[in-house]
This record gives sequence, structure tokens and C-alpha cells, in this order.
Amino acid sequence: MVSRGSEQTGIDRRKLLGGLSVAATGAVGAAVLGAAPAQAVAPNSTVALTGSGDEAAAIQAAIDAVPAAGGVVVLPAGTFQVGTTIELRSNVTLCGAGRSATVIRDHSSLGNHPVFAVVGSANDPLVNVRIIDLGVRNGTATTGAYVAGKGGVVVEHCDGFTFERCFVTEIQGSDGITFKYSRNILVQHCRFYRCTYSMLYVLVECEDIRVLENEFDTLTSTTAPNTYAIGTGSSRRGEGRYWLRNLWVERNVVRNNQTWEGIDCHGGENVFIRDNYVENCKVGVSCQNARNYVEEPVLRNVHVTGNVLVRGDGLPGNRGITVVGNLDVLSENITIADNAIHGFTGHPDAPGAIALYLVKDVRVLRNEIRDFAVFGVHLTNAVFGASVVDNLFHNVVDTPAGQEPSTAAIGIDGLGAYGDLTGDVVGAYGIRIEGNTVGADMQAKQPQWFLNVDRPTVSVQIGANEIRNVQQSVPYRNTRYLPVERDSTPRTHLVQKRGDVVADDLGRQRWVVAEPRTGFGSLDTTTVWAKVDMTAGSDLLELATGDWRKLPPGMNVVVSGAGTRGKPLRGTILEYREIAQIRLDAPANRTVHGASLRYDGLRLVTV
Repeated sequence: MVSRGSEQTGIDRRKLLGGLSVAATGAVGAAVLGAAPAQAVAPNSTVALTGSGDEAAAIQAAIDAVPAAGGVVVLPAGTFQVGTTIELRSNVTLCGAGRSATVIRDHSSLGNHPVFAVVGSANDPLVNVRIIDLGVRNGTATTGAYVAGKGGVVVEHCDGFTFERCFVTEIQGSDGITFKYSRNILVQHCRFYRCTYSMLYVLVECEDIRVLENEFDTLTSTTAPNTYAIGTGSSRRGEGRYWLRNLWVERNVVRNNQTWEGIDCHGGENVFIRDNYVENCKVGVSCQNARNYVEEPVLRNVHVTGNVLVRGDGLPGNRGITVVGNLDVLSENITIADNAIHGFTGHPDAPGAIALYLVKDVRVLRNEIRDFAVFGVHLTNAVFGASVVDNLFHNVVDTPAGQEPSTAAIGIDGLGAYGDLTGDVVGAYGIRIEGNTVGADMQAKQPQWFLNVDRPTVSVQIGANEIRNVQQSVPYRNTRYLPVERDSTPRTHLVQKRGDVVADDLGRQRWVVAEPRTGFGSLDTTTVWAKVDMTAGSDLLELATGDWRKLPPGMNVVVSGAGTRGKPLRGTILEYREIAQIRLDAPANRTVHGASLRYDGLRLVTV
């Protein structure tokens, strides 16, 4: 495994955000890249090239002459054109005289084809291929649509590929370098500059990918709806079984993608995005579990830590860090920690410097969020279990046109980017908000609230936050959805678990939940949250009408008529089998159709 970058070359986030300048960002880029000196290689052959005309045949002949045991093909300094794609084989290293000294670029006869191909097959993958110390160019990067096929390097069905100390520029096709069905990939100490659509893209069924200490600068297309400096995903639906496994994106510098994302991941397992510097990208880091592309779509075990994300051009940003699940499979086990996020104002669908929706088991820890609009952290559309702890929120800026003008350090609601998820739904379940600090340099930059909640919540706990200054006298908006009470007796909106504390609007602890002994209960035992069907002897509950997001695992519920002799059936929701199918810890005694489902009660005691 690759060791944590922060233990070797970590970026001082506080110094960066304390006095950011163009000169400072340039210095950070140089320090982070710190390319290692070229290593000496013993060539098997050195290719004699003239620097004029199509020289693909000479390069290809030298590669084909390397014995099966392997060897090195050395290219001299100069710019050389190729009219056919150069195809590498197993155990071959192609080495130039330096990434700016040796440049392999397109001849007019290359057409819409890549410069290099490292392509095996499912039954016979290539192994141990290296391209080092050279430059790659194909056409001219354009502000319009990319030209299909006219990429830099294509890698498919390869086990063991290294791309090191290379320079990829002026790519007119979709990708500077792209990977699919490959594993054990290393891209290190490279520079990518001026590509049309994507600089580095990892497609389906790739494993053990390391993208380390590279520079990615300037995506040119202004017409493509989404462009990526570093991206992962799929080129079409149904081309793979899974997204990816084991991805490290560490200590890279990413700049200037005004259209879309600096670092993107459309799904996978064990994703580490650490200690990168991202500047002037519309979205800093985005991880989502895209639907309907692979057979087993998941996004789990994601770690976005130690990154610096900056909108240094003064333009309003979009989102700093976004993690999204989908209706079928929530993204899970997410850590967003120790990042500095400066100048991101959110998006109308997910208005937060950090935006999370359709996720579970999330930790948002020790981040510095400055110059944000609407929300610093936004939890929306079914967030199951999140800790928002020890973060700094400092200074709000003008809200972009089309977005809600109110601002809060943290926002919880039930709306989001998925149009079918609307209505009065539960926004969050099991949320811990502790140890956060909210401040501003002047009154005009103060957020209106510390916490703005627009939808019901389940078991939210708030404590030990340092709210230095907000515009409103009460730092919470919509306290009816929170364990924060202004009345002498708590109202009926509360849904909590045993041991949860309910405070007054000044933060003083007033009540504690004594019952139920396990799971969640509510003071509201009259509202019908769903109509359900159950079969006698079965513990499965089918939703006839209602919203599954109002029925989280651990909720104690009462199903009318499904108990013994037609009495109510009490049970605890254990899990979802499907969105419309829920399993209880107790079977029905009677078959019921369209039975009313309500929350079971809770009991409070005064502290």
C-alpha cells in the first residue's frame, strides 16, 4: 500500500487560507510535484529517428523486436510524428530523453486514433508495460466537443502499467490517458496540460490504481456539460460488472476546470483522495454511485482527507466536496476530514461547500470551510448516521443567483438533485453535531444561523459547538425538527433514541429520553406514515403507500390489526430488502392490507 501523503509532504492548510495569492499557489504546486530524478535505464535498442514525416513504423519495429523476456526501447530527443497508433507489448519499457525533450505526436494520417495503445485481451492481458520520460500530443485541444478516438494513451486488459515523468498536452480526443479492465496502475510525476474533455480517466473493472504527485492543468471544452481532470466512470451502460477497487489519488495539483470537476469518482470501493491541491475548478471533489452503468454499483470506503480546495479566481464556486448515493444503494463509510475548502458557494440542488445525500456512516471532521454561501455542510435526502465534528465555518459570501439567500453553517433538508425525492421527507437519521466553530470577520459575513433544518430528523444530537456570531438571536432555524425546545414541554415532532438529550434554545440540557430501551421512538404516535401489507407468519412489511425514508432501521413502529386477535403489532425495523420492502423483528399474526403504520412512543424525563 501507498503510505499517507500527509506524513511525507502534507500541505499547511492554514497558511494557504490565511493569505492566498497566485504566487503562493504556484509555490505549492512546485513543492507538491517534486518529481523524482530520472532513473538510468539500460536500453535494448535506441531508435534512430529523423524528426520528419511519419515515423511510426520505426518505433513499432523496435518495440516488436524486444524479446518476450522484456527490454527497453529508447527514443532520442526531438518531436516525432506517428501516422498509426503505437502498440506496446508485455514487458516493454518505452523511454524518452525527458518529458519535454522527446515528444510523440500525431501525423496527419493518424486520424481519429490514439497515439499509444496498451491493449491486451480478457484471456491474454498484457503485463509489465512502462512509458517514461516523454511527451504525448494528439491534435489541438478545443473549446468545442472532443473528437472521438483522438486520445493520448489507451490502456485495456493490462496487469502492471507505469506512466511516469511524462507530459500529455493538446489532446483533441476525450482522454489524455484512459484505463479499462486493468490493474496495478501507476501514474506518477506527470504533467497534463490543455486537454479537451478529460486528462486521466479510469473506466470499469480496474483495480489498484495509484495517481501520485502529478499536475493537471486546464480543460479547454466550454460546450461539454461535464469535464474531468481526474475521473472514473464508464463510457457506456452495461460495459462492466463493477466500477473499481482500490484507488489512490494523492499529492496531485489540479487547476482550471471551469466546466465541472477537479477530481471525480463515479463509484467503487476503497477510494483514497488525499493531500491534493485543487484550484479554480467548478467542483473540487465529487464521489457518487452512478446508477444503471455496471452490474454491481457501489460507492463505499471513501476517504477524502487533507486536501486544499480553492476558488482562487474570485468566481463563485459550485461544490467543494460532494458524496452522493442513489435510490437503490446508499453510498457508505465516508470520511471527509482535515480539508481546507475556500470559496465554494454550492449548487441549487446541493447548496453546500460539503454536500452529502443518500449516504450512510459518514464522518465530517476537522475541515476548514471559509467564504461559503447557503450551507457550509449540507445533509439532504436520507443521510443515515453522520458525525459533523470539530469543523471551522468562517465567513459567508453573497449567495449566487437562483439559490436560497439564507445561510447556515450546517443545513439538513429533504430536497436534492434527484427530482423524484421531494416532499416532506425525513432529511437525516442519527446525526451528531459537536465541537464545531462558527465565526466571521465582520457582521456582513456572519451566517444567519448555525443550523438550519427544513425537514424532520431522527435522533439528532447537538453539543459543545462554539457559535461566536450569527445574525439571528436563536442559532437554530426550525427548532421543531430538533432536540431544541423553547416550550416548557417538548412538542410532538421529536424522534429520538434512549439516552438522547433534549436542550432548551440556549443549549441547556432539560430532558433525556428514557424509553424505548432500544431503537427510536416518537412523541407523535398518531400520524400515519405509511399504509402497509403484511402476511401472517411473515416479518416482511410491504409498503402500499408512503415514503421509505421515513422508516429507518431501528425505528419502533405499530402496524394496526397485524397482532394477535387483530390487535396492533409492535416491532422494530431491522433492514430494507428493497426500497418498498422492510423487515421487522416480529412476524404478523394476521394478514393485513393497507394497514396504518405509526411510530411507537418515547418517554422523556426531566434532567
